[in-house]
Amino acid sequence: MNNIKSKSSLIAMPTCLAVLVGLSACTTSSPTIDKPSTPLAAVNDLSAKPIKIKTSIFTYPFDPEINIAQTQAVVSGTFIWEKGCIFLKMGDEYTTPLFPSSVTTWDEQKQIITIDGHAFKMGDDIRTNGGYGKYDPVEGFSNELENMGNKKCLKPTLSGIGTQGLVDEPVDPEIKYYLEQYNISIKEAERRLFISANRDAAFEALNEEFNGRIAGSYIENEPRYKYVLRMVGTGKDNTRLVKIYDRNNASKYEVLPVEIKYGARFTKEEARLQQAKAAKLVSRYFSKLRITGYDEEKNIIVADVHGKPTPENLELVKKVQSEWGEDKLPLTIEFVSYSISPL
Repeated sequence: MNNIKSKSSLIAMPTCLAVLVGLSACTTSSPTIDKPSTPLAAVNDLSAKPIKIKTSIFTYPFDPEINIAQTQAVVSGTFIWEKGCIFLKMGDEYTTPLFPSSVTTWDEQKQIITIDGHAFKMGDDIRTNGGYGKYDPVEGFSNELENMGNKKCLKPTLSGIGTQGLVDEPVDPEIKYYLEQYNISIKEAERRLFISANRDAAFEALNEEFNGRIAGSYIENEPRYKYVLRMVGTGKDNTRLVKIYDRNNASKYEVLPVEIKYGARFTKEEARLQQAKAAKLVSRYFSKLRITGYDEEKNIIVADVHGKPTPENLELVKKVQSEWGEDKLPLTIEFVSYSISPL
């Protein structure tokens, strides 16, 4: 692979680059950075002719022995190569990645970027720490960036790629879902999946302990991952830490906070009975009732009705809720467009 750090080209780099990206503090005013036209020899074949770099690589000064502390903003996206430019696609936005200079290499033939020993092909996802900045062609350090490569590759948003938490192995789809949905680390996603896979025994013990008093239970992912138990009656709200053991290895476990909250009026069993009554009531007014359910987190009964919230249907909703009364769980009617087909 072609080493990004070349002694043949020195470009003065102001401290504002490191400050903007927020990844490292400049320790020298002249970090070593390649110009994209610098010919570099192929690493795997020392006799090969030098390959002219066609891809623009933008970097920031980085020394792993000095820049131990790095900002911890989450930088994640997909590497995209287009016409000599590397972009980091984050959702619908294309950003320009800035790589740590001394630990980054680029293989033009294979189109692989290697960052601190982790290799990424174009089209691969990356998730690591880093920071963000803005490219302004008039102000700031535009000249320094433009000297590194083709300025057509410079997007308004600059994504500084950090080196902490880099993973170049394929990410499990379930882990990827947690990463995208809750903006957490891979380690935290793995912890949550472990708890999800091994929690049954602990949850059964809690159900036995509070048998007949549970109004609802659910996992809360934000702002803190925890299990919530809603209880009927009065009591002092509290949080306990429950060990979730690996079902195949009793020495391995994760700790799950369990929040116990009092004040509910109906148990889960009573709520299910009310749910059945709600289904009968709604069916009398709407012929296309799709499903009813008990939302244990919001403590309401929800009825999905096929249709639109027309004035006529909203009048029917008022009649349903009037007949339902206030001595039960709140009943919410939502109009949906999906259909249920028989198996």
